[in-house]
Amino acid sequence: MTDQSDYRLYLKTEFDGIHSAIEKLSGTVDKLVETTNDIKVQTTKTNNKVIHLEEDLTDLENEVEKDMEWAHNIVDNRTTTSCPNLKAISDSAKKIETLEDGLKDVNFFVRHPKLFLGVLVVLVILSIASIIQSGLFQIGSSKATDQIIEATK
Repeated sequence: MTDQSDYRLYLKTEFDGIHSAIEKLSGTVDKLVETTNDIKVQTTKTNNKVIHLEEDLTDLENEVEKDMEWAHNIVDNRTTTSCPNLKAISDSAKKIETLEDGLKDVNFFVRHPKLFLGVLVVLVILSIASIIQSGLFQIGSSKATDQIIEATK
């Protein structure tokens, strides 16, 4: 059976088909290997960048921690006598309290503007009534008329 030429042709065509399939597969594998190498190179570059960034982040965190320790040390060791502007600050606080005490009356009228206007209107009416009753504006009095006539002569 192996001596027959038809069988040998059949096997030759089958092996040729397998051989061409292997060659195509070999080309595809070569492309996959090349792509895998490119991915490997890119991943290596990315990992290096990440490693450097992580190192920078660690350095920054260490610096921040040192600065925070320094700041806490400064705050913990601070006393009220070491502040050079403490006297000026306390003087300013006293002046502000004095101003607040002086403005309490003004603040009352600012909070109650209708009451302020009511008191003002009552005072004006009382002043006008007082002036009219005292006789300063008596129209037609002979004394006032005589003074005006004499002044015009």
